[in-house]
Amino acid sequence: MKLKEHRFVDSDKVIESATKQLKDLSKNGFQECFEQFHERWKKCVDAGGKYFEGQQ
Repeated sequence: MKLKEHRFVDSDKVIESATKQLKDLSKNGFQECFEQFHERWKKCVDAGGKYFEGQQ
């Protein structure tokens, strides 16, 4: 189950689903997700708090 656009009944279901998704990731898959997160985070820092949309 994907977490995006899913409504959960309570916080326990969120934790349960997120934990399952993380356990299902391979080491390479986790590395790729972390690298994508790092790139998005860098864009936010580089924007200096200014609003931006999409792939810039």
